[in-house]
Amino acid sequence: MIHFEVDHERCLRSQGINCRMCVDFCVMRIMGIKENRVTVSKPEECIFCTTCQGNCYVDENVIKLWDDENPSLTPVPVTVKKLAFGMLRESIS
Repeated sequence: MIHFEVDHERCLRSQGINCRMCVDFCVMRIMGIKENRVTVSKPEECIFCTTCQGNCYVDENVIKLWDDENPSLTPVPVTVKKLAFGMLRESIS
C-alpha cells in the first residue's frame, strides 16, 4: 500500500497561506484539505506520479511517498523529471 506523509510544519497551510497546489495538481484527485491540512482520501489509487511533490511551493520533500508492498519502488525525484524535461525542451527548440 502506498503511504503519504505531509510535513505539516513546513507546509504553507500551517503558516496561514491558502496553498493547495498539491491538491489541485493531483492527477488522480485523491488529495484534499481537511481541517486546514492536506489529506489523502484514497492512497490505494495513487499512481506514484509525484505531481503533488513537484508542485509544492516549499520543496518536493514536504510530501513523502512510499510503498510498503514494494519497497524497491521509489518515486522518481521531481528534480530529475524537471532536468529531463528541460533537456527535452532544449532538444526540440
